[in-house]
Amino acid sequence: MAVARQSSSTGPIVYAVIATVLFVVAAVLAVMQYASAQAAEQELADVEAEYGDIVSRADTQGADVNAIKDARGTDVNASTPVVPAAVQMIGQLSAAAAGNAEGNYQTAIETIRTAQAAAAEQVADAPGGDQVNVQQANAVETIDSLTNALVSSLREQQDQQDELAAMEARLAEMEQTLADQKSTFDESVEKAQQDAAGALGDAQQTSEQAEEVINGVIAQLTAVQEAAAADIENMQVEIRSQRSEIAQKDIIIQNLSAQLADLRPSGMQISQMADGRIEAVAGGNTVYISLGRGDGITAGMTFEVFESDGGVPSPLTDTPEVNDTANLPRGKASIEIVRVQPNNAEARIVGSRGTPVQEGDLIVNIAYDKNLPLEMYVYGEFDLDRDGRATSADTQVVRQLVTQFGGNVDNTLGPDTDFVVIGLEPVIPEGLDPSDPIDRVLLEEAEEAQAQYAETLAEAKSLSIPILNQNRFLVFVGYYDLAPR
Repeated sequence: MAVARQSSSTGPIVYAVIATVLFVVAAVLAVMQYASAQAAEQELADVEAEYGDIVSRADTQGADVNAIKDARGTDVNASTPVVPAAVQMIGQLSAAAAGNAEGNYQTAIETIRTAQAAAAEQVADAPGGDQVNVQQANAVETIDSLTNALVSSLREQQDQQDELAAMEARLAEMEQTLADQKSTFDESVEKAQQDAAGALGDAQQTSEQAEEVINGVIAQLTAVQEAAAADIENMQVEIRSQRSEIAQKDIIIQNLSAQLADLRPSGMQISQMADGRIEAVAGGNTVYISLGRGDGITAGMTFEVFESDGGVPSPLTDTPEVNDTANLPRGKASIEIVRVQPNNAEARIVGSRGTPVQEGDLIVNIAYDKNLPLEMYVYGEFDLDRDGRATSADTQVVRQLVTQFGGNVDNTLGPDTDFVVIGLEPVIPEGLDPSDPIDRVLLEEAEEAQAQYAETLAEAKSLSIPILNQNRFLVFVGYYDLAPR
């Protein structure tokens, strides 16, 4: 029974230590010393009679009790018994843990750690049986756990206090900044109000000055507008007068153009007009003509020579598309200019047909006119060497002959064209197979060329423009015998 009482008295002491740590204290715990039930039963009875349920005899001589005794007079009243003194010290430790006692949290933590170590040491040194040892181990583990939790809470509390202090410092700084800004703002508002009051007075004065300037500018603009309106009216009168004069001049130009058109010979008349005469025959193949540099004659030009009695035959034919050679109206000779002088030119005979050239014979180049350039439209391909193959290269030669002899080459056929020089009629190649893709293309191109050739002839006839085929053109420019070269 004594063992049971001892066990029941040891439990409260252990739990009292645990409770002390839970209230954030580092108390000096008196750990019960156990004795075996058989050997210490009488001693326990005396202890229980003397100390009751408060402390064992062994605890009265322990370091913790001595520490409490020594602490009296410093932390508590020196005359206070050990147990009340311990209670007061526990309260002080609790206040320190809560942050309400003097000193900092680091001192409280050190105190708690010291109490924890002492309590654990006394619990470990206390004698007892297996059941007591288990209770001792549990008590130590519980003390350690609660102590660590208490230390952690103290540190968190200190961190929060530090953070709160920093926030309060920042708040104070912000409040000071806000106060400074408000003071600056108030000063700016006051200055702005003063400036606005001054500017208002200046603005009223400036407005009056500006109104005077604006009125002056308006007056100037009004004068300028009135002057401009008068100038515009005068210009409109002048423009109407100029337009009337232009219209009258247009009528005069039209009348003169009509008169000039009536005076200008037609292509038919031009084709039978001689350009000049043989002025002298020097002997051999050299002759002189009555045209010179002042008439636009240049070296290389050619002329056809006709009898003066017979005149110049018509170069035209009923079938201009046929390049006949048997019925060509040939002259007695063809000549080529070799040297040009101011009023005459030296020529050589390049083609003679039996009848000698004499003074007074007529010379003709149908592309030449000493008074104004003739307009000639060259169409088709030509065969100058008469080998049966018409080419575009020979067409370029014909164009060059026209310009060399003083004429203009028209790009289009129209009423102002004096002559149409037309090449050989296109022919459709024989042996083409319409089912063959290549032959079909060649056939279509040949048919299109024939159609355009016939269309050009028809348009020239409808405009009554003389048509010269290749051979007649070459004869009447004196170049027939030179063309094959």
